Amino acid sequence: VEPTIRNYIHAVNAMEAKPKFEYDTLLERMVFNSVWDFGKSRMVALSFENWGGPLDFTLVSINSSTGSPRVQQAHYSLEGQISAEGSQVSSGLASADGMGTVDILYGTYYTVVPAVSKESPQVVHSIVAIDIDTRKVIFSRTLKVALFNLQINSLTHVLYGAGADLAGR
Repeated sequence: VEPTIRNYIHAVNAMEAKPKFEYDTLLERMVFNSVWDFGKSRMVALSFENWGGPLDFTLVSINSSTGSPRVQQAHYSLEGQISAEGSQVSSGLASADGMGTVDILYGTYYTVVPAVSKESPQVVHSIVAIDIDTRKVIFSRTLKVALFNLQINSLTHVLYGAGADLAGR
């Protein structure tokens, strides 16, 4: 089955505000909640091949030392590792909220996936923490709110999020 949506990665030289490479590079899958891991010069993200497909953890490494980019993509099964109550991942729903952050010292990728909660009529989020090197979920928990911001303090390694309870509780 040919994906209906394709994702490309494009690099820009920030000093010159010009493209780093002549062409966009096609990614193998739809990626979302992507974050650049400055500690290892790679992109980490969630992905799936097609809408409703299984959720995976994706690593994208780019080697540009030869002049033209060499993109390496690796995908690891993630769906069965998320144990957060109410998570919608197994229903073929994934999150394209764009929220993700990396603790570069501990090599942990934090992101969100949609969930439902018995206490809330709205779709909420489950926070998911993934050990980048082992490609394993090390934490997942459903919140009672929907987040709209997710950040890590690199000095204290404390995860912060801002959310909204649309039910007014």
